[in-house]
Amino acid sequence: MDESVLQFGDLLDTESDDSDEGVVWQETGTESSTEHIGLQYLYIQMEYCEKSTLRNLIDEGLHQDKDRVLRLFREIVEGLAHIHTQGIIHRDLKPVNLFLDSHGRIKIGDFGLATTHSMTRGGMGPDLPDSNEKPQSPKSDSTPKESMTGKVGTALYVAPELGNRAGVRVKYSQKVDLYSLGIIFFEMCYKPLTTSMERVKVLGNLRTERIIFPGEFDHKRLAKKR
Repeated sequence: MDESVLQFGDLLDTESDDSDEGVVWQETGTESSTEHIGLQYLYIQMEYCEKSTLRNLIDEGLHQDKDRVLRLFREIVEGLAHIHTQGIIHRDLKPVNLFLDSHGRIKIGDFGLATTHSMTRGGMGPDLPDSNEKPQSPKSDSTPKESMTGKVGTALYVAPELGNRAGVRVKYSQKVDLYSLGIIFFEMCYKPLTTSMERVKVLGNLRTERIIFPGEFDHKRLAKKR
């Protein structure tokens, strides 16, 4: 196995297709240092999704095609429901992690931060680090799952209970994915947010205790149509 040290990256406020968004695993070792005839290597084969991601569709004006919005959202919900029945919590749902196959169907991907409900100790989450603390490499006596607990998700999509609270143990379940899903659905129904600053402001207002929708977003009218 590759003995490179893995550590968490910083929690970003926005997502970008050009960088490793949110919390990511980073290898601090080099491949050359582990190349040896006596080592066994693991190769992972994944489905190729040639239609890119939901982020691309949103940026191209997905909100104008309501039927497509509902179809794609249903596919996301059905996929999420399936992994939840398997006891899996994704913890990092966002548009760039929702891929599109050659038929334009949704594929939920990037399970790098996923965990199982049993690993949350029956709903009790791990101690969450202070947001001012620098990421540290997992301790040698920690388990792989424990080393994945800390700053998780991407700031604009992650549920509050997965946020940074120094020394606080919080309870959470699969419902944290539903929080992220709600913000994703808003983006699918709203005009493209063209700048990072606009995205931070608009999505940030959705995360307040009293949700603030953009002035031109008539959520009451949309609710009546259901």
